[in-house]
Amino acid sequence: MKLKNAFFASLLLSGMLSAQTISINTEVPGYPTAANSIYEYWYWAYGIQVTGSGFAANSAIKFTSVDPQGGLRSLSSTTDASGNVTFQFNGWTNTSPLGYYTLNVEDASGKTASGNYTVIKDPKHVITGEVAPAEFKMGDFVSGTKIKVKNLVPYGQVKINVGDPASNGWELNKDEEMYADENGELSIDFNSNSRLFAPAGMVPLQPVEGNWILSYNDWSGEGLKGSTKIRVLPNNPSTSSYCSVSATVSEPITSVTFADISNVSDPNASSSYENFLSKVGNLERGKEYKITVKGNTAGSWKVSTFTAFIDWNQNGTLDNANEIYRIGFVKGSTGMDDVSAELTIKVPEDAVVGNTRLRLLKVNSPSTFAMFWPTGACGNYNNGQVEDYALKVTEALATGETSFNKVQLYPNPVKDVLTVSSNKKVNSISVYNTAGQLVKTVQNANTVNMNNLSAGVYVVKTDVEGKTETSKVIKK
Repeated sequence: MKLKNAFFASLLLSGMLSAQTISINTEVPGYPTAANSIYEYWYWAYGIQVTGSGFAANSAIKFTSVDPQGGLRSLSSTTDASGNVTFQFNGWTNTSPLGYYTLNVEDASGKTASGNYTVIKDPKHVITGEVAPAEFKMGDFVSGTKIKVKNLVPYGQVKINVGDPASNGWELNKDEEMYADENGELSIDFNSNSRLFAPAGMVPLQPVEGNWILSYNDWSGEGLKGSTKIRVLPNNPSTSSYCSVSATVSEPITSVTFADISNVSDPNASSSYENFLSKVGNLERGKEYKITVKGNTAGSWKVSTFTAFIDWNQNGTLDNANEIYRIGFVKGSTGMDDVSAELTIKVPEDAVVGNTRLRLLKVNSPSTFAMFWPTGACGNYNNGQVEDYALKVTEALATGETSFNKVQLYPNPVKDVLTVSSNKKVNSISVYNTAGQLVKTVQNANTVNMNNLSAGVYVVKTDVEGKTETSKVIKK
């Protein structure tokens, strides 16, 4: 036993075993669930508590979740003087992929730990709606669609809220009470004659392109819930004419850098929509490009999120699932300071070649925790601004072709200093191991010292004036 304990201790001292650990608490007061699980809504609104120890002291630490569909979400914090950290981690929105998640934690020195949890459906979310048709064009809004709501409490009262593509919500037909029949069902119409309870009183439903959400709430005392999605399509979809979008109060976007686009605009602009279609970003299929944005939050306490919508398939709509990018957020920014948000966007390999649209949407979020991220590119938002840009997608260069602006890395294999050669400014160099972990990064330099890295294959990402190049490098 002494030999075994001594061997274990020597492994810890030599770094062969990881001393850092994390624990995950999924409990939400008043909403008990099975062990290590959390309801979908509360994963966003309340989150999970992560407690870690054994990490580097006073170090930046990154939390990255991997959802059941392979989607990633990363948040950051800092350890204390003892290498401990407590952090509340949550989902992007109030609807998350259901299933098994992995949370990876890494500090600045490369120490890692991981844990797991499960996001589950609220058992009271049983109300459903059969929609026919589930999709229709703007011109067909007069007739709209019919919905049969099921799994209600027989003879129980039900209230229905309508959420438009810009996430505005109103109660449907508030001036009349709605009840299920003896089978727990209710049939309703959804069209331009439907009445919504808005701040101005009862108003007719206004057609808007995009996804509408009908939320059902049982008022018989059982607390049952549910929802239905309805899709409204443009009459004549075209890449030269997209849906209209605006904000009630302008809180401007002030700077956008993406591919060949570099645009600075008025931090006090009164218009909530700005057309910059004369500015074109040139993109290649399969390549990665960094987008960096700034904006005026109109208050030191206020938060704004940035979302990009890109019509990769050129079908005239901007809100397909793989065309929405949550760039990040800013808090308390004038739009002219150093506060920014950024994200690396990869052009899909199957993106349609030709001219298309980038729509950038900045909107107010109530907090920096349970944040508001738009999923619709049409309609009217409350506080924020929208900017439209043109993009031109081209085929990737074939093997053996070169470009005047191509980034070159040498020597490869490398023993110590790796040099990035480019006729443009190198903003950053990031080195990743084969596990995808960031092991070294430098800013505003065209060299990186890899002398202290172990021999092997590494992935090097270089940001050259907003365009990201990815290369494999062998460390000797």
